[in-house]
Amino acid sequence: MGRRVSGNGGAGEVNRLIALDFTNLYIRAVNGKVSGGKISVDHAASVPLPGYMDADGAADQRAVADAVRGLLSSGFSGSRATVLVSKSSVISNEFVLPYEKNPIAMRNIVQGELYKSQTSDDSILDYTILEVFPQDGSTFCRVQAYLARRSLVESVAEILSLAGKKPYCYTVAQHCLYQLQHLGNGFSSGDIIAANVGSSRIHVTLLAQPNISLTRSDVVMPGKQAFSDSAGHRYDVSAAMEAATQNISKMMQYQSIKYPGRACDSIFIFGDTASEEMAGGISAALGLPVSLLPRPAAVSAPSGFLFHQYAYATGALLEK
Repeated sequence: MGRRVSGNGGAGEVNRLIALDFTNLYIRAVNGKVSGGKISVDHAASVPLPGYMDADGAADQRAVADAVRGLLSSGFSGSRATVLVSKSSVISNEFVLPYEKNPIAMRNIVQGELYKSQTSDDSILDYTILEVFPQDGSTFCRVQAYLARRSLVESVAEILSLAGKKPYCYTVAQHCLYQLQHLGNGFSSGDIIAANVGSSRIHVTLLAQPNISLTRSDVVMPGKQAFSDSAGHRYDVSAAMEAATQNISKMMQYQSIKYPGRACDSIFIFGDTASEEMAGGISAALGLPVSLLPRPAAVSAPSGFLFHQYAYATGALLEK
């Protein structure tokens, strides 16, 4: 059975944490702290990824560890780091389970169900409650659970160890967006679309009220090719912009069919290749406003909410 790695501490237990994101091109880090019921990000930085990382991890762990150590050498504090995992490296399974409002009790239900189906090659990462509904006099929920290859988790854990840090937990970008939108003071009060425009993949997430999250993904080019083209200054961002435009348009069509009469309040882009120029190009193609995803300076933390999810949602919001 795969080794479970999850964030079991609440916001009151961890008041300062480093969050690391290994994208297809960069290592990004953010330092956050909690105070007075609010969580803020007080430092963020990035460095180029020294070598390509696939779904099994990095071939040269020492080189990546050296890059992490250098990145965290100035402006960062804390011995533990949480790691953002690319959704393209994640196995997603959906379950219908009894719903518990208490987040700790709900997490225990999800993890118990996952252990029944988990294989020796997988590690449990995270989960999102997609929908809550009544059934047979009780309350149930539809849960999307995220698992990753154990080799990837072990590779990243070794990289952190070599860099002098301890792994705290692993999470997924779409989950962070969902948590910020539905459980915190998010980007708008209505439905939003957030597109992660990476160098090799596009992930477009619809966050609809109440408590609905849906992601569609598409390939721009193989990850290794994107890494090589970027390193050689040959990367053409137009392919990523075209893929983002097409997938945002498809998600808008889905939203209009699934929720007729409800407009999409905001469309955001973020990720390695996202820029103001790209937002303008997509906006012109769609005939609708498109903006770079803002990073709040601070967000309110509901009781029982996990600190690391806010650290990502306000600081990284990035993946492959």
